Amino acid sequence: MDDNKTLVLAVIVVLAIGGIAFAFGGFTGAVARTGEKRISTICVSSDPDMACEDEPRINSGDDIYITVQTGSEGTSNVLGFYDKNSVNFKRRATTFLDEGCGGTSCRADRITAKKYKTDNDWSGKYCARVFDRAVGKNVEACFFIG
Repeated sequence: MDDNKTLVLAVIVVLAIGGIAFAFGGFTGAVARTGEKRISTICVSSDPDMACEDEPRINSGDDIYITVQTGSEGTSNVLGFYDKNSVNFKRRATTFLDEGCGGTSCRADRITAKKYKTDNDWSGKYCARVFDRAVGKNVEACFFIG
């Protein structure tokens, strides 16, 4: 139990440091640019107090918690959920990200979180996906339902 508390505390500290680093550019009026493209990251969790879990397991109809850290060019505002139980990855649902997002995109260097209630008929492996504008590809994180 102490290991779980330590892990949750470590994730919170890392997110806080990341948030302060991103906000620092707003305080100074400029963001340090290295010219290097940074890809966005996406995490999923079964627990609202944890940002990331490695392929968490939830029951159908339960909530899944998604955290997106946008990269150097931002992301699409659309978060898709894909069924990974067959050869063809079928999109089962979409939703929109909120904080730091507007219109069709999420601004660069932001952290946004979303709670999503899964459908009662979902079972097996699913992935949450968002399009990263820096590399022009989807980034995803997967979870299991059942």
